[in-house]
Amino acid sequence: IEHLNPVQWLHGQGYNEHVRGVGQRALEMCPEMIRVNSAEASTALRRSNLDTEKAAKLIVERRSKEAAHISESLCVSLAAAHQAIGEADGNVDQARRGIGKYIFHPVLDRLWRQQAVGYDRAHDTSGKAVLYPHMMVDAEVDYDRRVRSIMAEVKDLGEVTKAELAIKIYDKKLSTEISDIVLAARDLVCYEDAESFLRVECGICCEVLPRTKIGTSGICQCLV
Repeated sequence: IEHLNPVQWLHGQGYNEHVRGVGQRALEMCPEMIRVNSAEASTALRRSNLDTEKAAKLIVERRSKEAAHISESLCVSLAAAHQAIGEADGNVDQARRGIGKYIFHPVLDRLWRQQAVGYDRAHDTSGKAVLYPHMMVDAEVDYDRRVRSIMAEVKDLGEVTKAELAIKIYDKKLSTEISDIVLAARDLVCYEDAESFLRVECGICCEVLPRTKIGTSGICQCLV
């Protein structure tokens, strides 16, 4: 390092070896991570002023926080969360989807067998038969089963708390439009935010509608 221009070193073999060393050290500290990608190691190395030990600790600390959040929100073990993040090459969103695929999707066939009798199958925009719109609005269905059906079928919902928010929105009669409920639950944080999104008053006719049906001028289609 001492005999090279810093810019040359950062783009040379020496730096690449240093990056690999950071990844290896991080895995020694936390074997549950399975894999550390070079971009992740490189970022940590630069933030730690090229200190291998500090860089490895940065990676372990960040991964541990991410794994803890996934573990809590999706009710899986820390080891499973670490493994999912590692298999997703550090991509947390992809790790969540991977866990959801294995945890919630196998439930779907059983849900259909147990609850679909008497229901007309709804369809999503791709034409695929879905159950969750029926399950969401049926208050007589077990609460956990309603949550699982939404998690199994709604793409990229992410967390159990989002499915619970969707049910809360419907049960409190904030909206009966399933697509708007799912959109609010997916993109917003809490019930209060969902209420602001789903109950917007038209400036002309005073009808209360979801924000998706109110134009940028603050009015709905009442003047069309």
